Amino acid sequence: MRTTLFILQLLCLGIVTSNAQISEKQLQPFIPKGYTLANTSGDGLKKQSGDILLELISDEFNDFETLILLHNEKGKLTQIAENSGLMMSKELYGVSGGNYPSLSGTVLSIDYSIGSSSSLSDISITFEKTKDGYYLFKQYTSITKNHGVEDLKARQKITAAQTGKINFSDATEELILKKAGIHSVENNEIFFDKDQPQFGKYIPDGFQLAAFAEGDLNADEWKKDAVLLSFNENQCNIQLLLQQKNGTYNTAQTNNKLMAVDESFNPNNLQLVVKNGYFTIEQKVPVGDNHFDQRYITFKYDVAQKNWWLHRFDVEHYSVFDTKPSKDVTHLTTKEFGKISFTEIQNLPGVYQFEPQTSVISGTLTKKMFYGRPNYGKTPEKDEKVWVYILKPDYPFNVYGDTDPQDPETADKTVVNITEIQVYSSDKKMVFKVWENKKIKLQGIFQSARTGNLFTKVIFEVKKNLK
Repeated sequence: MRTTLFILQLLCLGIVTSNAQISEKQLQPFIPKGYTLANTSGDGLKKQSGDILLELISDEFNDFETLILLHNEKGKLTQIAENSGLMMSKELYGVSGGNYPSLSGTVLSIDYSIGSSSSLSDISITFEKTKDGYYLFKQYTSITKNHGVEDLKARQKITAAQTGKINFSDATEELILKKAGIHSVENNEIFFDKDQPQFGKYIPDGFQLAAFAEGDLNADEWKKDAVLLSFNENQCNIQLLLQQKNGTYNTAQTNNKLMAVDESFNPNNLQLVVKNGYFTIEQKVPVGDNHFDQRYITFKYDVAQKNWWLHRFDVEHYSVFDTKPSKDVTHLTTKEFGKISFTEIQNLPGVYQFEPQTSVISGTLTKKMFYGRPNYGKTPEKDEKVWVYILKPDYPFNVYGDTDPQDPETADKTVVNITEIQVYSSDKKMVFKVWENKKIKLQGIFQSARTGNLFTKVIFEVKKNLK
């Protein structure tokens, strides 16, 4: 008997749910003449109580679509808000763009992409329903990519704390930016214009100028020296130009090994600074899931030797839209990396890539015990004690994964501030015991630790002992 009653209750609930489904006919009174319903979303479509978002497209061309918010209370619909200046019409988004408005629970999202396959911006604007029934602006984010690589200088995040109260009915992108004190910039070019006629003859054929800076490079009487950073599809070319008495330049030194044109390279993320015999290359580098690193590579001029030497290397790590870096900051000086001239430097100290790239690391080889099977330290009295060789590097380093992997689940993830790394070799002739507690230099490849018998996040397969 109880089972029969329960089934009947479920059937009744099913009928109620079915009756709560809002039809397009019920929405028709809220669709103005000359408009077509493009999309609907929101809990009010299927539940007895909730809100509904209507996306309406004008039958005649209009720069903006109309968005209408309705409230459903047991099948009775009332309009609570309307906006005709926030979401552009689909024709304006470009060949790779589109708009995606949606309402889920109390959160209203206006997401859209604008641009082409070469330069695309992803914008997200969210509103949240208050207790008194109004949808107020919550957050605006913007990410711009050039050929798939983000222009990190253009990354923006705006919150209601910056803009103050903005009602959905009044909201426009221009208003949000204005309230936050940000000027709207429409720039869908692949790269910023770096056309500088005074440097034209110094830029190699087939290269494009990515960044430049002027200042005193060598502490002489001519103070308007210059650093140029140009690139083509294969490499970056960094030139140091010294100003002459007649206003022309002499090329003092060149380096085409330090900066790589790889999948993380975007010239918009570069900046140069020159001052009092120092010059700094600043580079923002994407790292995995929308995180990025800010690198500062500084060289100093030695008057006696008439040469520029690597002075310091700093890396700050940023998470998503955070405006402040994490506490894990890399700071290296000549104490760590020694004396490296500008013309000789081929890679940044402490910056490595996963296999198949070959890397060279140095440090002290030690032996360390870890708990193994069955529970890897959770039950020390039962777990196996495993001794492995660990290299303690001369200074902390970072190993960078693929910024745009085909399979994010299995791809190597970036690991920063590494202070110890498990080393091994498949070569049976490689006997680590003889190097224990000694300073060594090893050549090999970095790999991600994927099994239980690997005890550091990144491991190093040794191919050769160089010292």
